[in-house]
Amino acid sequence: MFEMTAILAEFKGFVRLSIFLFHRALFIFSNLSYNYSIMFVIIKHGGKQYWAEPGSVLSLERINGTIGDVVTLDGIASDVDGALSVAAREIKGVILKHYRDKKVIAFKKQKRHHYERKKGHRQHLTLVKIA
Repeated sequence: MFEMTAILAEFKGFVRLSIFLFHRALFIFSNLSYNYSIMFVIIKHGGKQYWAEPGSVLSLERINGTIGDVVTLDGIASDVDGALSVAAREIKGVILKHYRDKKVIAFKKQKRHHYERKKGHRQHLTLVKIA
């Protein structure tokens, strides 16, 4: 169950982008009036990609800094007033808090060999608000 939740969360940004681009293509090819004023950016941090809008709050891997510091994140794609840009840009964010995620248990077992290993892990995360 946890693996499926993690996979869905990881692809959430990609699915939102795909749906947005699909609807945008429908409007363009059907010659209807196109009036989107959505601004979003795709942020790459810690080997993952996050879909964000101005004012959205993201849970990212640990960022060094204190609460209230302004951090710079790498944006790899952005959309401002309907014009999609795949150029790199810097995105500003404010650190809201540092915390640790829920514990994930890694359990190994080999039956009939008296082999069991149980290890827990809690990921350090930072809550960031996109400016």
